[in-house]
Amino acid sequence: MARKTIFGKCHLCLEEKDLNFEHVPPKCAFNKETKYKITPFLDLMQTQDPFNLKVKGRLEQGGIGVNAFCTNCNNFLGRKYVNAYLSWVKIAATAIGQGNYIGHDYSAFNQYPNKLLKQVISMFLAINTPEFSETNYDLSRFVLDPDTTELKEKYQIYTYLNTKGKTRYIPMTMVGNLKEGSSSFCTEITFPPCGFVLCLNPTTKSNELLRNITHFKSTEPNKKYNVDIKINKLETHLPFPLDYRTKEEIKAAINKGNE
Repeated sequence: MARKTIFGKCHLCLEEKDLNFEHVPPKCAFNKETKYKITPFLDLMQTQDPFNLKVKGRLEQGGIGVNAFCTNCNNFLGRKYVNAYLSWVKIAATAIGQGNYIGHDYSAFNQYPNKLLKQVISMFLAINTPEFSETNYDLSRFVLDPDTTELKEKYQIYTYLNTKGKTRYIPMTMVGNLKEGSSSFCTEITFPPCGFVLCLNPTTKSNELLRNITHFKSTEPNKKYNVDIKINKLETHLPFPLDYRTKEEIKAAINKGNE
């Protein structure tokens, strides 16, 4: 069944148009037959056992996404960047069962890192509001120009591998660091086999569990690269950005809080 369009402001070009349903991640990247229910955040906060929460509401299917982009922008992303993203996650899906959870050696041959980064940023624009795109138009400008390698340093993009936990679609949120007494803003998308985080003006030390891939912006857009990086496999059981605790760690924290 075709998804309905809605009228609104495109999250990429910022023009008022009919907005198509945008699969996040792209439909071809294992997001075609995904079934899901949306968990109310308040329900999760009030439950004593987040791992046995019975989610109410209609079962959605046909892939996770949002009405975010106009037809022109949707087609542009499909032509320019989706194949680069698909190539990356296919290798991730193959490699994720190998190696350790920490310091996993990740080798991806014949990749387009610049195009990959632009597709990832377009996904963050999709799950955030048009106002976010307006405020951070440098992100849209980076995506809309297939030849550019310029993106302001205040935007930092990270990645990790993921097989355990839940998907995450978290819009820009302030995250505090009690140890450092500081905070930063980030938005996060997790859909196996990959997770991505976009940080805005990070003022804290970057999460050491994440792998920074912002430097992908500087690669030549139409040149293939062999990418060798160390990347971690992280768990995402709760809908909190930058929370990668295992089930055992979360249960221990709950039990300690109930003492």
